Amino acid sequence: FRSKMILDGQVGVEDAQWSSPEIRDKLAALSRHAQGEPANEEAGSSVSDLHGDFRLEKGVVAFRKLSFGVPGAQLNLEGKYDIRESKLDFNGFVRLQAKLSQTVSGKKSFFLKAIDPLFSKNGAGTQLPITITGTRQAPTLGVSVFHKMIKKQLGGSDKEQKPGEKR
Repeated sequence: FRSKMILDGQVGVEDAQWSSPEIRDKLAALSRHAQGEPANEEAGSSVSDLHGDFRLEKGVVAFRKLSFGVPGAQLNLEGKYDIRESKLDFNGFVRLQAKLSQTVSGKKSFFLKAIDPLFSKNGAGTQLPITITGTRQAPTLGVSVFHKMIKKQLGGSDKEQKPGEKR
């Protein structure tokens, strides 16, 4: 049934509050850093908005526009999600309210001030190209800095699980 269904649509969620404490903590941390207050545990919020245009065909959801935001950060993406294999393949930009040097503290902040102007674009304190790949259970976030891709796995395991295998 999923492989035969074709659907064009839009999705919109305002002021979403996540049930998973782990996701709430990660989104609040993103929000804190994006607002330029990485050390302030009281800053940041996990309340988020999601909007997008999509087409579902042959078990693959193609997003033409997908935006996701928390206070201080906005991700604008396009790409695909394969429902059958839970595979993600997105690319776009993340825009932060804070300058790059404000997203960290200490010595790192001092050294990043020199390159802040290179990442301040289109009215954002920082704008970086990003990718989100991998699977829904173990997504990998990639950020391109000076033509070098820095990747970080956000969850799960690097190892592919085989049918019948327990984790």
